[in-house]
Amino acid sequence: MDMGEVENFQKNLLGRFYRPLPPGKIETHVNLVMLGHVLPDMEPTTGPNHGTKRTFSEIVKEDIKIMTGKRTVAIVARSGSGKTATVIHLAKEHFVIYVVCESPYSRTPDFNDTNFRRLAKEVEGLSYCLQAPFQVGDDTQKYMDDIRKYDSQLKLLASERVELEFLARQLFLKLLFRKYPQITPEEFFREQINKGSITIGKLVGNLREYDPQTIHNMLIHVGNDLQTFLNGRALVIALDEAHIAETDIMHDKLILPWAITHKVNFLERNGTIRSDLRRGFLTPLCATLSEMCATLVVLGTSLTLMYANHVYSAISKPDDRFAKVTSFPSCDELQVELLLGKIIDISDCEIPPEKKRRLRGRFRFTTSIVNEITKGVHDDSQSKQEILDEAIDSSIKNLKNQIRSNVHKLLLSDKAGMIKHLFSRMVIADKLKSGKVAFAQLEKFDFVNYALCALRKDNDDYHWVTDEPIVVEVMEEELKWSGADHDYLEYLEQFNPILTNLGATSSTRVQPFELLVYRSLKRFNGYLLKDLPFLKDIENLPEWCKNTTLNVTKVGTAIELGYDNDNMQSDLEYLKESPPGQLLIPTNVTRPDGVSFFDHQYGLTLAIKL
Repeated sequence: MDMGEVENFQKNLLGRFYRPLPPGKIETHVNLVMLGHVLPDMEPTTGPNHGTKRTFSEIVKEDIKIMTGKRTVAIVARSGSGKTATVIHLAKEHFVIYVVCESPYSRTPDFNDTNFRRLAKEVEGLSYCLQAPFQVGDDTQKYMDDIRKYDSQLKLLASERVELEFLARQLFLKLLFRKYPQITPEEFFREQINKGSITIGKLVGNLREYDPQTIHNMLIHVGNDLQTFLNGRALVIALDEAHIAETDIMHDKLILPWAITHKVNFLERNGTIRSDLRRGFLTPLCATLSEMCATLVVLGTSLTLMYANHVYSAISKPDDRFAKVTSFPSCDELQVELLLGKIIDISDCEIPPEKKRRLRGRFRFTTSIVNEITKGVHDDSQSKQEILDEAIDSSIKNLKNQIRSNVHKLLLSDKAGMIKHLFSRMVIADKLKSGKVAFAQLEKFDFVNYALCALRKDNDDYHWVTDEPIVVEVMEEELKWSGADHDYLEYLEQFNPILTNLGATSSTRVQPFELLVYRSLKRFNGYLLKDLPFLKDIENLPEWCKNTTLNVTKVGTAIELGYDNDNMQSDLEYLKESPPGQLLIPTNVTRPDGVSFFDHQYGLTLAIKL
C-alpha cells in the first residue's frame, strides 16, 4: 500500500480536520474501527462476580501460560459499543486469528471473509449428504436413536471441516513467522484482512488431500509449535458476527449436546425436535475451536445472551473457563470532545454543551461525526466551525433515525402494550436518575439487540439500563406519536417543565419526582377519595372517604403558601389553621412528604417513594 497516496487522499478528504487515519483495504478507503481504543483505560469488563470485575485484556493475558483448556469469552453488548474495536485493540498486542462469520450467500459490509463463506457453503451442504432419519410406525425410541446418530454424524463432519479451516489459518501465521520472525501482531492482523486471505484459501485447498485424523494431528502439532514464536503474547481466535453461524448456517439442524449425552426426550408430541433444544453451526464451531491452543472470543452485532449461552453449552468447560464481557465504557460529555479531537483536528472549534449531552453514550455516536465530515460537500466559504456544526447535526439526525427504526419495530410488535409501558417507565426513570435505574428483561424482546439498552449484571442476573439521552429522546417522541397512555403523557407534560425550571423556586430542595407527584395530584381534583387509583383497591376505607372529594388548588412550601418562613414553626401554623385545598410541602423536621386538609376535621398526609 502506497502510504503517500493514503496521506494525500486523506488530506483532500478531511481538509482542515486532517489527522492520519487508518486506511481500509485500498488507499482511498478509511477504516475507523482499526483505531481500536482511542481513549486510554476504557476497557470493557465482565459483570461483577462476587464484587469483582475483570477486563477483557486481563482474561486473555491470564490464558497465556495455560496450554490446554484455554478460556472462551463471549462479548455481548449493543451495536456501536466497540466490540470489534476491542478485538482490534487486542490485536495490537496479541496475535488474533480474526474470522468474520458470513452467511453462505451474502456478504458483510465491512470485511468479506471469503474463506469462511466457502466453509459455510460446504457445512450447509453436509445435511444434504446424509439421509435424515424418519419415523416408521410407533417406535419412538428407535426414531430418537436414529436422530442422535444423525446429529453426531453432522457435528463430526462439521468439526472436521472446521479443523481443516483453522489448520490453514494457523499455518499461515506459522509461515509468516518463518519468513518474518519480527512480525508484529498488528501486521499479522492486517495481512489476514488483505491479501493473506488468498494464501489461506490456497492452504485449505492443498490440505484437503489429507484425511481428517492427519489434519487433527497436524493441528495439534502446529498449535504447539506456534507457542515458541509468540514470546509471551497470546494466541486468540476471534469469531466476529458469530450469531450468523447460529441463524444462517445449519439453522435448527442440530441438537443441544447435553440433550444428546443425557438421552433427554427431545421430541414434541408431533414428532418434531423441541425448539429450545435446537442448535445451528455455532455449536460444533465453538466446540471444535475451544479445544485448540488459543483463547476463543465470540462476538457480533446481534450476539445475544441466549446465543452466548449456546456457546457455553457447546464448549463443555467449567464455569471459570467461560466469561461474558457485557460492561462497556461509554463517552461522557467531557470525553465527546476529547475523543473527537484525537481522531481529527478540531482546533479552533467547540461543541456546544447541549450537543455534547445528546452525543453522550456509545463511542460510535461521536465517531459518526467523522463519517459525516468525510462524506459532506463543503463550501469553501464555510468556516471550520460551521462544517463541524453541520456534521454534528447530520450525525445526530442519522443516529435518531437508526434508533427510531428499532423503536418502531418494537412498538409494532407490541400487541399487549408491554413495550409502551416499559418505554414510559424508562423515560421517566432517565429523567429522575439519568440511566441509573435497571429494568428486568422481557423474554420476548431483546432491547440490547435492538441497540436501545445496555446490560447491567446484578448478582446472578442481567438487567436493562437506558443511559443515553438520544435514545430516551426518541422513545419520548415515539410514545407521543404512537398514542401512548394518556395518563403517562399528562404526567410527562407536567414533569418536563418541572425539570426545566428546577432551581428557579424555593422548592429546589425537593426531589423532582416528589414535585411530579404534588403537581399530578391536581388532575384528580373532583374525584371521591374512594375512587382515587391509589386508594380504590383498599378494603374498609373510612366512611368519610366515600363522600369526600379531593380538591388541591395550591401546592408549596410554607413560605409559598403565605407563611413567614420555611421552618417547623411555619409548618405548625399551617397545621393549626388547616386551610382546605392547600397542600403543604413540609420541612424535614415535620417529616411527612405532604399534608393537606379537606376541612378542619379530615385531612391527608403523603409518603412518596420512588
